[in-house]
Amino acid sequence: ATQVLETVQVADPTPAQHIDLLPLMEPKDWGVAYLATNLISPDARRVRLTFGSDDALKVWLNGQQIVARPTGGAAAPDQMAAQVELKRGHN
Repeated sequence: ATQVLETVQVADPTPAQHIDLLPLMEPKDWGVAYLATNLISPDARRVRLTFGSDDALKVWLNGQQIVARPTGGAAAPDQMAAQVELKRGHN
C-alpha cells in the first residue's frame, strides 16, 4: 500500500544546484522519494540536465520520460544526463 509519510518543501538550492533527499529519508531502508519542481526558461532552449541517485531513478520533463535507471548503485553527482528542449516559461 502507498502511504505518504511527509511532504516537505525544499528551499531553492541555488547556487549549489543540488538537492539532497537523503536527510528526509528516515529510516534509510526501503524508501521512495518523489521530487517535483518547475524549471522556468526565458526562452526556448536546449539544455543538459544531470542527475545522480542511490538505486533506481526516473525523470520526466513536460510529460516525457527523459531518464530511466532501473538498477541500483551508489549515489554520485552527474551519473546520468539528458539533453532536453525547454520551452519558454514553466517546464
